[in-house]
Amino acid sequence: MPNVPNVPGVPALVSYAVEAFTLLTGDSILGIGSFVDQQWGIYLDGGQAFPYQSIVDFDYKQDWPVSDYTVEDGGFQSYDKVQLPFDIKVRVVSGGSAIERQDLLTAVLDASNSLNLYDVVTPEQTFSSCNITHIDYKRTAYNGVGLLMIDIWFIEVRVTSTTTYSTTQSPTTAGKVGTGSVTPQTPSSIIQQDFSDGNWNVG
Repeated sequence: MPNVPNVPGVPALVSYAVEAFTLLTGDSILGIGSFVDQQWGIYLDGGQAFPYQSIVDFDYKQDWPVSDYTVEDGGFQSYDKVQLPFDIKVRVVSGGSAIERQDLLTAVLDASNSLNLYDVVTPEQTFSSCNITHIDYKRTAYNGVGLLMIDIWFIEVRVTSTTTYSTTQSPTTAGKVGTGSVTPQTPSSIIQQDFSDGNWNVG
């Protein structure tokens, strides 16, 4: 359709109404299919981690690579299978006022620098021990005017056990430990003569 300016004196065209409809309802359409159920969410210590209003997208990925090695005649054999940490992407949305959108963005940016472990909850499964590895968001004149959508990437962190010590003592209070007796001996006359002559490089 030709680009006719919408100025006084120019008849109203259907394209103006279509564009206006897109701008006014583009954000609200995205919110209709959001996961508003409380079974969807990102939680930290049992509470909602970020001030989002809904979750509109969820992706899960995990790999189990099999290691191979070559053998004779161009063949190969497989000898191991490794379970890698899973990756999760969650798209959260916040509308309302500019302050509410700013609160969401600030909270996500601050969390991306932390070592916090989050629980990503879905109706079928809860994914625990997740740390943020990547975030991004995009806003255009036709999408994201009144809604802030942020994609948050998580990766599974497998926490191993650590050894803790109690009632430890300062090294300065440790007792002396014997390492065996040492019997001093008188150097031979040749070595004594070398030292007296100033010859320190004795063999």
